[in-house]
Amino acid sequence: MTGTEVLQDGASIVRGACHHDCPDTCAWEVTVEDGHAVQLRGVVDHPFTAGDTVRVFNDRGSVEMRAAVVDRVQPGLVTMPFGWWANATSGGRGANALSNPSLGRKIGSASFHDTLVQVEKAGS
Repeated sequence: MTGTEVLQDGASIVRGACHHDCPDTCAWEVTVEDGHAVQLRGVVDHPFTAGDTVRVFNDRGSVEMRAAVVDRVQPGLVTMPFGWWANATSGGRGANALSNPSLGRKIGSASFHDTLVQVEKAGS
């Protein structure tokens, strides 16, 4: 997924992904020769790049992001990254645009653990 592969000719391929949470999350490979990047290409089948752009929304707001169905998340449950600055996300909004700013469940837990949302393919 990410990391470095050293080729027989001494060049290396460095794999990584952009850290911004935008709908076009970019995974890439860079070929490095003698300490210089000589080729950059996108990696379509990288897990960070896989999936469709979706609109996650509720009565508080909406966020567009890339999504994929994975085995480690139970059906009917939506998970998404949170805690990133709004200017690092597409449209300047992240998970906080969907959650209630008050404490939840009378036990002082953050309400983002209990946020009801709907999901649709972006542009629908």
